[in-house]
Amino acid sequence: MVRRLLKSLIISGAYLFFGLIIYKAMYGKVKNPHQSYEDRKIYIQTIIRQVLSIAIAVTLYAMLQISMKAYGLESFKAISCITLFPCDWVSLYAMASLRFYKL
Repeated sequence: MVRRLLKSLIISGAYLFFGLIIYKAMYGKVKNPHQSYEDRKIYIQTIIRQVLSIAIAVTLYAMLQISMKAYGLESFKAISCITLFPCDWVSLYAMASLRFYKL
């Protein structure tokens, strides 16, 4: 019971962190003062898409792990890792892209 609550709090903290990243991108200080409005809009859209893809991957992984623990299916953990392998690549790509944009 406590572990599930802890996992839920960790996921909620991750969502809060993602929200802060988006808030900073939208309302934070502009890093490039010569950037046009359209370029800034594209920059914000890119950040939101990347953070959203990371959030989806985190949610799917946590949902699968909690469900497997609840139903006693720990023996299928290797299969779950293979299933979520594409989600891991999406999240790694998104994190690398965020690093590229120097966030």
